[in-house]
Amino acid sequence: MPQDIKYNKEMCLEIYSKKNLLVFIIETNEKPIGSCGLKNIDPKKGKATFGIKIEEEEDRNKGYGTEAAQLLFDYGFKKLKLHQIDSAVSGLNIRSIRMHEKLGFNMAPPTKDENGKFRDDVYFTLSKKDWEEKQKEL
Repeated sequence: MPQDIKYNKEMCLEIYSKKNLLVFIIETNEKPIGSCGLKNIDPKKGKATFGIKIEEEEDRNKGYGTEAAQLLFDYGFKKLKLHQIDSAVSGLNIRSIRMHEKLGFNMAPPTKDENGKFRDDVYFTLSKKDWEEKQKEL
């Protein structure tokens, strides 16, 4: 994993924490390159939805998103006591699909919209158990 991603607990926002939203700013070499976060955080159900964005093409495919997601999930499962994290990715975003698989997400079966057409998005679920198992491999 890249060692130049800046992360510390105080930055747990530039963590902008709102009732059901938590966002981490991803930085490398003191430069913000993107963000990742959890939204729709539901403490009663122990669930949240994951999202990530690395802004510039030159910063993608270097492991920054994967490392930031690992830190975020560790925080979500340990500190927020989540049991499940869900995510949706464009079916065209192969790098993001691979990242989700690498992190231990399970792909959900394709779904149809209200008109009966298959959706373009790919849906994923990551359980706390699957996350803990994946961490043993990484």
